Amino acid sequence: MQGRGCACVYYGEPSVEAYESLRGCEILVLPPTVEPVEARRVASPRLVLGYVSLLTIGGWEPWAKMVPRDIIVGEWREWGEYVVNACSDEWRKVLDYAVRYVESRGFDGVFLDNLDLVDEYEWMAGCAASLVARVREEHPGAKIMVNRGFSILDSIAPYIDHLLVESYPSYYEGGSYKVWSGDDLVWIVEKIRHAQVLARRYGFGVHALAYGDPGDKTLVSKVCRVVNQYTPGLDVYMAPWLLKKPGVCLDCATTTPRATRSGGAETIRGGRVSISMSPGPLGLAGLGLAAVLALLLLLRLRRGRR
Repeated sequence: MQGRGCACVYYGEPSVEAYESLRGCEILVLPPTVEPVEARRVASPRLVLGYVSLLTIGGWEPWAKMVPRDIIVGEWREWGEYVVNACSDEWRKVLDYAVRYVESRGFDGVFLDNLDLVDEYEWMAGCAASLVARVREEHPGAKIMVNRGFSILDSIAPYIDHLLVESYPSYYEGGSYKVWSGDDLVWIVEKIRHAQVLARRYGFGVHALAYGDPGDKTLVSKVCRVVNQYTPGLDVYMAPWLLKKPGVCLDCATTTPRATRSGGAETIRGGRVSISMSPGPLGLAGLGLAAVLALLLLLRLRRGRR
């Protein structure tokens, strides 16, 4: 199952211009402190979700003062956040309040972040999965999207509506954007393919968030090449690091690398790559079709030079 549309994440200043540029988003993730009504009025996305971290507190959240110090179990210095004890009754109460707060502001549901921290705090894995199940039980009408959480995905798959795969196919490291390759690429592709199996079983959508400058045609081409070769059809949203600037939905299934704005939704179109990790359902027929398309494209380019 594919993602059922592009899932966009925007943490910048709320403005008509920003929301207008995100009009093509089927899902829009915003901070819980903004008014989703304005975003929905301008952008008209299918879903507007409010950000809630499942395992951390940053101090800026409307519910931050509710967190007692004795449930802090670690510090995430890179982001200036603190890791909370997901197994504590106090945190469960805070999380319940956070979800109710988001719903009260008119959001359609929540975007639960930082599930990957259970890989570092393994003793909290079961508790984190239980929290997701609790959100579903206590808020049956809320849509739930989670960010990654591959190690507990089998446990939470029945309770979620969407999965976001952050930092795929491109990520930010050391001041620059990079595209997954080698063993790292094999690892993330295996995780995504397993997620897609679960998605077909439980009916949730799978989306990707690629970090990068959407105006960088070379990067867009590399990203689309990875998507088409290893995870064809996956919905990808590309935005600059920190997500303070609006990004674009990538359309990697087309052949002409250009930026288009159709119906108000900006879409970056990148070149399609027909090679796959292993022969898919089309087998040799698919490769033959790709060869024909490549020949037609070559003839078109030659005619254009005359």
